[in-house]
Amino acid sequence: MVEADARAFINALASQGMASSMAELHAEIALLIQGHGFSYSCSWLQFGLFDGRPCVWLSGTDRGDLFIPKVDLDSDVIAISGEEFERIGFEDKIEVYRHKKTGELRYVGRPFHPARKKPWWQFWSGYGAQLVVNLTKQQANRSIVHLFLTLVGMIGIAGLFLPFAQGVSPVAAVSDGALWRLAFPFFLAILASAASIRWVISGSFSGLERAVAYIVSAAMVGVTLTLSMSFSFQSQPEEIHEWVAMLGPYPIVALGLYFLIRNSRIGSSREFNPVLAIQVAYLANAVFCLMGFLGDWQPGAYCALVAALAFALQIVLVSHATVR
Repeated sequence: MVEADARAFINALASQGMASSMAELHAEIALLIQGHGFSYSCSWLQFGLFDGRPCVWLSGTDRGDLFIPKVDLDSDVIAISGEEFERIGFEDKIEVYRHKKTGELRYVGRPFHPARKKPWWQFWSGYGAQLVVNLTKQQANRSIVHLFLTLVGMIGIAGLFLPFAQGVSPVAAVSDGALWRLAFPFFLAILASAASIRWVISGSFSGLERAVAYIVSAAMVGVTLTLSMSFSFQSQPEEIHEWVAMLGPYPIVALGLYFLIRNSRIGSSREFNPVLAIQVAYLANAVFCLMGFLGDWQPGAYCALVAALAFALQIVLVSHATVR
């Protein structure tokens, strides 16, 4: 099947309610591209060669034997490349191609009407169309909620440039030898927003993107927990909000680890895990700083609060959908 038709078929299944998000859809359907491999990560199938022929089998199981019908072995089907053939027409779901040199005609059955080429000035339409498909054909209400929460979370990016407390913004605190550890985790708002948009649109991440998300998140969690411990050693908390600032990051990190492990093992939203890791690291630092500077909040603090609430709500919604 032509890749475009395969994707159209997957979108048709999604439009019938098979999945509520691209992440859930990719967890249920595998798309293998000839000569390339999986179109997106697939944890339940393994791809390899059997006597030089590509095949897939269930992960964690024996590959077994490969049976190929003789009619397929003797098939002389030749792929049509854009370098040798040009498309000259389309009628009744049949594409007509002509060889550029010999004039030979070939016909390809297509169950879906191929998309027409758009003018160069509509270069954005391919990327935007994918977003529209995801938001209109897969129980769009839930996808729109996640996109909305992502946009709300981007308020945390604006907060980087606004004073958080005592007239100091996270951007300004980065160059301060005493405050940079408080400021750095707030920059996760940029990474969290980008990762969330990527998840809403494509539903998956590359291995490198996953590694970056987990490494950066772990580093920022380490910074926050180290600050929390040093805070407890320096002085005994007197107010309730100081106790929350000192102890709050630990249950947040613990809950984040729990959701990461559960989603990886039994959830259909495992592709959300890189976003979850970044958001948990942001939440831990936000609670530490917001509670620590309670009473001295400035615009940047309120932006961080809004972003933290949006991230927390998104984690809850995804985790709730995972167990349904």
